[in-house]
Amino acid sequence: MQALISQVIGAALSEHGVAVDRGVHVEPARNPEHGDFATNAAMVYAKSSGQNPRALADTIVGYLSAENLPHFDHAEVAGPGFVNIYLKPSWLHDALRGVLTAGPEYGHATLGEHASINLEFVSANPTGPIHVGGARWAAIGDALANLLAAVGYSVHREYYINDAGAQMDLFGLSLQSYITGGEPPEHGYAGQYLADMATTYAAEGLPVDAPMEDIREWGYAQVMAALVQDFDRLGVVFDTWFSERSLHESGQVAEALTTLDDAGLCYEAEGATWLRTTDIGEERDRVLIRSNGTPSYLAADIAYHQSKFDRGFDHLIDIWGADHHGQVASLQFGTSAMGHASGEPEVLLGQMVTLLRHGEEVRISKRSGTLITLGELLDEVDPDAARLTFLLQSLDTTQSFDIGIVASQSMDNPVYYVQYA
Repeated sequence: MQALISQVIGAALSEHGVAVDRGVHVEPARNPEHGDFATNAAMVYAKSSGQNPRALADTIVGYLSAENLPHFDHAEVAGPGFVNIYLKPSWLHDALRGVLTAGPEYGHATLGEHASINLEFVSANPTGPIHVGGARWAAIGDALANLLAAVGYSVHREYYINDAGAQMDLFGLSLQSYITGGEPPEHGYAGQYLADMATTYAAEGLPVDAPMEDIREWGYAQVMAALVQDFDRLGVVFDTWFSERSLHESGQVAEALTTLDDAGLCYEAEGATWLRTTDIGEERDRVLIRSNGTPSYLAADIAYHQSKFDRGFDHLIDIWGADHHGQVASLQFGTSAMGHASGEPEVLLGQMVTLLRHGEEVRISKRSGTLITLGELLDEVDPDAARLTFLLQSLDTTQSFDIGIVASQSMDNPVYYVQYA
């Protein structure tokens, strides 16, 4: 309706010799007493038409009718030249009938023309249960995927499993200490989830003296199974769980490093290989291969995003935690050097969640053992209520999620505003 009103007012101005070169702005009325829609078109075009704004507004009002604008009731000139437009209630009735007729397809469009998008979100280390910050990114990522699909894009939901590197060994050593009763590693992981895993390990009759690597892989499988289950409860299903290890094992990381080196973007210093990110204004160059010979996370990430293009995706979108903002430019530089458009991937930065219980903050730390996991959250809060609450605030703002309020059956719970609207 808004677009139709703009079109009709544009026609009114054109018929009276006004060159409509900037479009006609129409917006919903801020006060219902002032109609359903309003426009400042008369004031915008008064000078170029050589007319008084109110006189031009009168011209617009005189042009509007039920013949050229369905459901039109009347229009009024207000203030220095605003036009307030009143519609009959039948326009809302027709809109509701349209919603019911279209069903789940209501609001869908073909804007995307089936272009393929790889949407990667959450992608937390597989070293323990997902926390509520990750749950927020899951809800927003899945909602974004639904919206993109509704307007004609082919969307692929992906979770990047960071299953390579020192954190996995630290996880393995931590779990091993719970199983054997030995000394935990410095800066290791802790929490009830590890104690529970140790109990399961014993119940399965697995050897206590197994190598750390075997314990790590068993624990890794346990964590992944729990992640899939928790996301399923939240209503989030990933199309692909992509392993970082596979990039190293397949040689894709080495191939990416060769491409960057051939482009003249790498150099050797201090026993390491560096990417010339100062060329794009970064404060320092970034390590690609550490002095101990292991590829950096950036090297793997560049190879990972190259793999997305190799799989045929047209556009890449990542949702990251805001604490990784300093890595965006380096990754985009590396991806561009691999031969792709600048600005790929498009990175959305998400702020964390402050978890409350009746106004009192609940600390979130995967290593401290005081973690409130997604599974525990969903034991107290309905999944749909959790998803809606996570979507109430922009991704780039810190969110306070009060379990007590969201689980309550009162008007303090924002879910009730939707249910009883």
